[in-house]
Amino acid sequence: MLVQWCEFFIDVCRDQVDFMTTLLQRQTLKAHLGALIRVRMAEREDYREELILPLLHVLAVGPVSRKDFTQMTGLGATTARKSMSRLLRDGLLKSASHKSGVLIGIPLDALNILFPNLYPEAAAISLE
Repeated sequence: MLVQWCEFFIDVCRDQVDFMTTLLQRQTLKAHLGALIRVRMAEREDYREELILPLLHVLAVGPVSRKDFTQMTGLGATTARKSMSRLLRDGLLKSASHKSGVLIGIPLDALNILFPNLYPEAAAISLE
């Protein structure tokens, strides 16, 4: 029985590692970030497709300066700053102060899109 239990346990661990590996692959994260941005574009005007790659960069590499983030968008300075401000208000970006760099944030209302099947209960949470 111990051998059977160990085999079961290892199979469950392997399944979970495979699931998380797929979920955290760069292409998967890019697709999920793209889906999130497109959903938000339908709801708010400050979201643009050009935000996907800078967000993916911040997620993969870590904090960047505000100037670098706005340049990565390829948008005009005013539009890029407005979009970054929206991301900060919505929690997709975080910053320690108004002058410090930005890092990725993962708000509760984005969990079901960014990490589907990991937090299915997030889709049912009302944040109002």
